[in-house]
Amino acid sequence: MGLKKLSPREMKAMESFEKYGRVSREQLDRATRSSNSPDIIFQLRKKGYPIKTYPVPHIDAYGKKGVHGDYEAMPEALDAFYSLREAANDAVHGEAKSNET
Repeated sequence: MGLKKLSPREMKAMESFEKYGRVSREQLDRATRSSNSPDIIFQLRKKGYPIKTYPVPHIDAYGKKGVHGDYEAMPEALDAFYSLREAANDAVHGEAKSNET
């Protein structure tokens, strides 16, 4: 998987997967400070990050049955995220070292 730059919201979503594993849409909305995390998932998938959706049945406050989705980044998505983050850190630290000389 090629390393494609992630937006700040995509980074926050990947950090949520790293920290919690499987997350709900509501959790992602809060973590990414957005109200449309399914679009963030769409963009991540478009960039090649495999993310699985799990249907979760629920009953809402009015007694109506429904299904919502939980998301989970697959191991190869997290590996790519770690590599991307490491490359970004190396670039920042490499620039700081080159400025010191």
